[in-house]
Amino acid sequence: MSGKNVFWIVLIFVAAFVGAFIGPALLGDMPIGVVALLLVLILGGTIGFVVYSLSGNRGGAAASGEELASARAFAPADGKGRIYIIRRGFVAALQGMNVEIDGVFSGQIKSKQFLMAELDPGTYRLSAQMARAAKAKNAMAIELRAGEAVAIQAFIEMGAVSGKVIFERVEPPVAKAQVATMKMLHWSDTASG
Repeated sequence: MSGKNVFWIVLIFVAAFVGAFIGPALLGDMPIGVVALLLVLILGGTIGFVVYSLSGNRGGAAASGEELASARAFAPADGKGRIYIIRRGFVAALQGMNVEIDGVFSGQIKSKQFLMAELDPGTYRLSAQMARAAKAKNAMAIELRAGEAVAIQAFIEMGAVSGKVIFERVEPPVAKAQVATMKMLHWSDTASG
């Protein structure tokens, strides 16, 4: 977990702790009708935000056992290379991350899921954006050689108001261990492959 994520988690717990001790003193002086209205507004706003955030999710078809075993082997076909996009992390874990490779492959993953594309050698542009957060996006170029497996871990790093997608290249042995317990999804759109 990055330093920024730890900061925000600690801040939330401190705010909850302070609220637990100061909140009752403040609410004790308010009429019960005002307190009830505030609670309904806060709860309704929170539920509305969660529903909105998750409404951009779309389901992806899970890979078969044979496809999953092949992907976990990290062994591309002759003359091909593989790009793995691995989604990990707690922050925004249930919100879908839209992933695209050169506008040819596109899919959506949530935490503890991954996508794999088997491609010809060359340079590819990987981009990702959160389903309901236009500012939470990133892109990078990947140089892929024949016989190579490139693993990219994608996660969200939170800022004060919004988050951003972070890409981190992961060595194949580490990536193999990560995908060993993850669900592989099919790309939702593929113009080739």
